[in-house]
Amino acid sequence: MSTPIVSAAATTPTRSMTSVCPVPTESPSILLVDDDERALDHLRRVLEVNGLRCATVFSGTDALVYCDGHSPHAVVTDLSMPGIDGRILARWLKARYPSVPIILVTGQEVTEAMLSAFSGIFSVILPKPLDLERLVIVLTELSFTAQLREETPGLP
Repeated sequence: MSTPIVSAAATTPTRSMTSVCPVPTESPSILLVDDDERALDHLRRVLEVNGLRCATVFSGTDALVYCDGHSPHAVVTDLSMPGIDGRILARWLKARYPSVPIILVTGQEVTEAMLSAFSGIFSVILPKPLDLERLVIVLTELSFTAQLREETPGLP
């Protein structure tokens, strides 16, 4: 059995945290979107080992259908996919679910022009090959924040 990238202690709230804000009752759900089935399965397994619940879909269209029936705490999408690509998917998701963080994973070179064009759409842009440890940390922070907002009325 492989060692998790992030230890359980890193995601367990401390006593002082629990007195300030409610502790999420279950791990956040992450929607993974990629047309590469092997990459998607590998990513799902890594995230689940690190305590994140994941659902996977193979297209932007399937992601939209999934989001209409479920409430993921974050979405991780590839950029280049047939049909609805990651850019179009993110714009649709932002219009419908503005508080859901969207993480872009791309094999394309991440340039200043790309960062500028995608600001306000993607919460984070990560290049491939993917730094899995960084992704786990980013998703844990973003998704728990989103989950706390849902469970605590009045939080910004």
